Amino acid sequence: MYLATLKTMPDTDYSYYNFTITQSVKQFFSQYTNYFTWYNAHQLPCDVILTYQICQQRYTGQLTGIEYMQRYLQAIYYENIFLQCFSPGAIRQVLQDYHMDYNSILFNVFEETLKAAIGCTLAQSGAEITPDAAYRQLIDQTGLKSAHAQEYVKQCILQYRNP
Repeated sequence: MYLATLKTMPDTDYSYYNFTITQSVKQFFSQYTNYFTWYNAHQLPCDVILTYQICQQRYTGQLTGIEYMQRYLQAIYYENIFLQCFSPGAIRQVLQDYHMDYNSILFNVFEETLKAAIGCTLAQSGAEITPDAAYRQLIDQTGLKSAHAQEYVKQCILQYRNP
């Protein structure tokens, strides 16, 4: 899952994201270098600091150790798949619109891009639209093919309605 996540990383200069995925996660896996550690991986706490948070914190639940990391990377992978539907320039614009000095604050790139995409979808619809219809229109407009990523996006949208 880590390699798939690395392959789908968006082209962004957002330091919290890049450092967490390329350095902190790598550090986490470097702790699992012998059989005993792997055998007891479910018992180990996730003591590596993952500064960059996923959009849907409930996705990882009460998991720890390698189980937590698996779900964390899965969520990042789904977020990356969604972000691939947008050009690097569009993502950069979302980051700049969010905060002029976006590298100085912690936020989730996927979440801000999703909010912007939902806003554009609602603005383009011209009439009142249900959340389900807006979601379906967003999926159609982005061309997001992965059913798992679509479900992740849907759950993130629903968390805005039911925090």
